Amino acid sequence: MLQPTQLEVLGVGPSTLLAGPMENALELATHLVLFKYSSGAHNVVAVNKVGYGSCKTPRGARVYQSGNDQIKLVKGQNYFICNYVGHCESGMKIAINAA
Repeated sequence: MLQPTQLEVLGVGPSTLLAGPMENALELATHLVLFKYSSGAHNVVAVNKVGYGSCKTPRGARVYQSGNDQIKLVKGQNYFICNYVGHCESGMKIAINAA
């Protein structure tokens, strides 16, 4: 199990954790996640459970676009999607439970 001060790196895009037809779930002991992806081809949007389920970006949602986004997780469930057209609907989303 990772220590709380460690950083977990997740990729976004083809052949990575956030790609494919299935919904993804992950449990981490760390509270820091680094999303690495091609800026301009994808993004990472922190959403609530409703936004995750519907693939809709709620008003005021934080949108990360740098391709190298370090995000501090809150304890419990954290939800992220790519809101580029069709990406979330194709399975590019993840729910992370931070212990």
